Amino acid sequence: KEFDLTRKEAERSKNMFALGLLSWMYHRPTEGTERWLKTKFARKPEIAAANIAAFRAGFNFGETTEDFAVSYEVAPAAFPAGTYRNISGNLALSYGLIAAAQQADLPLYLGSYPITPASDILHELSRHKNFGVRTFQAEDEIAGIG
Repeated sequence: KEFDLTRKEAERSKNMFALGLLSWMYHRPTEGTERWLKTKFARKPEIAAANIAAFRAGFNFGETTEDFAVSYEVAPAAFPAGTYRNISGNLALSYGLIAAAQQADLPLYLGSYPITPASDILHELSRHKNFGVRTFQAEDEIAGIG
């Protein structure tokens, strides 16, 4: 109520409560998240404030509730120095399909209707015509099935 948001805007900040609780549960620092929220919603400070309040409420809930018997600490992984890549499941699947098609010496075709979360697969495969990949974006779900 104190942030004067619409019901829809207020509803969106509930995820920040969960993130705050997880931050407490896994002993994660909160400053970076709060800084990101301020930057993300710089043009809408009331939404930033509501999200930060929800985030802190989730963290404080973890701190004060007796619902959780344990919390966890995940130590940083020890990796040798080098260049690393962050890869999503959809990107890994796309690369795997391309590699499998190349190894099997078979053409790769994907006909699909873009819908989250699978849209990234269609988008990524469409970038790799150099490997003989062919993609087709259907105009709706029924056309995609056809």
